[in-house]
Amino acid sequence: MHDDHVKGSEHRLWQLVEERTRPGADVRRIDERIWDLFGEEWAVMFTDLTGFSRSVAEFGIIHFLQVIHEQNRVLLPVVADHDGILIKKEADSFLLVFRRARSALTCAVEMQRACQKISSRRRPEEQLLLCVGTASAGSCASATATSSETRSTPRASSARTSRSPIRSW
Repeated sequence: MHDDHVKGSEHRLWQLVEERTRPGADVRRIDERIWDLFGEEWAVMFTDLTGFSRSVAEFGIIHFLQVIHEQNRVLLPVVADHDGILIKKEADSFLLVFRRARSALTCAVEMQRACQKISSRRRPEEQLLLCVGTASAGSCASATATSSETRSTPRASSARTSRSPIRSW
């Protein structure tokens, strides 16, 4: 027996998935093994600024750079305070993960409040109007030896907030 049989590796995950496809496989038992080895609870958050593309087209690249700079300056400390992990940043969007759903939801509300506070004294084109989507469920994660990224597949429901920080979720 070599190491791949006892490591929580991507190779091991795909061996179990292959075993699951065989006729007569005990799918429930295999799924249990996969979740025991790789399953985790995570909350995922995706953010996006409302109207950002339109404002870039109208106000130009310098405005774009300012908005991105301010979004990072205002929101990333809030994410850090709630133990969020930034997975990806693309223009005006963040992809974040949290170990606890409550942390993600509290962070979303605080991010909205921070945007409202800074936006309350600004012209409309300079406001940070934030959309936030969250999902929380068990996910099956695997890290590969060649990549530091973690791949996850959510298993349950999602919630979305609008620009208003106080909404029923």
